[in-house]
Amino acid sequence: MSSNTLWFGGIGVLGFNLGALSAADPTLVGSYLRRALALVASGEVTVHIAEQVPIQDAPRVLAALRAATTVGKAVLIHQLP
Repeated sequence: MSSNTLWFGGIGVLGFNLGALSAADPTLVGSYLRRALALVASGEVTVHIAEQVPIQDAPRVLAALRAATTVGKAVLIHQLP
């Protein structure tokens, strides 16, 4: 997408650097993460899980993410011995 498409279409692209924020203020990031997990655990927020796969399938899942062919979240399951 060109910058003219963004400019003339009134479209914005937003983001933030979670790594930099985590390094700068890990306590803040931790509190937000705990709050987000609490909302999911309470059912107030739902997360669409498209698939649950063994961790051995991680390369396939990562390839699908890179190809932008996924919808929802993929959960990698690690079986304990």
